[in-house]
Amino acid sequence: MFDGRGAGAMAADGEQQVKAGGVRKLDMADLDQTLGFLLSRAQQQVFRDFNTRFADLEITPRLYSILILIKVNPGCRQTDIGAALGALQTNLVRRIDILVDRGLVTRSPDPADRRGKVLRLTPAGEEMATLAERRHRDLVQDMERLGQETDYPLLLRSVAKFVAANPSSDLSDDED
Repeated sequence: MFDGRGAGAMAADGEQQVKAGGVRKLDMADLDQTLGFLLSRAQQQVFRDFNTRFADLEITPRLYSILILIKVNPGCRQTDIGAALGALQTNLVRRIDILVDRGLVTRSPDPADRRGKVLRLTPAGEEMATLAERRHRDLVQDMERLGQETDYPLLLRSVAKFVAANPSSDLSDDED
């Protein structure tokens, strides 16, 4: 429970409290009361769980997002994916290259604009997307169960409203 003194409150003798393992519990200087910090910590936890569950598939959260967007939008352009994810094109191209090299995605010239490339899943990509969607559903269900006491649906709606009110196509996407 927040007592107004920060997460690493000083003991009566002025020494910082020490957690198990000898790690000092630092005063968070109210960082743990700010949206950006809390969202970052939540993202770390979700990504850690995601990466554990998807390790054998060698799919990161960003690769999963790209795979699913291509599945539900066959023939979409790389630029469309980048805009939907707020991803830098240079990073996006590298990630799509990974999916192409693994035989999950094809990239071909856009018939409407030869400068652009359209993306489609291969049969192996369809299988991977289906398997990944199943695992992702399980992950979401587990998060919902854990979040029942924290009003998970309200959290999702609140974060979605925040993101929608603050759109940017120039986001850095180096967290994966």
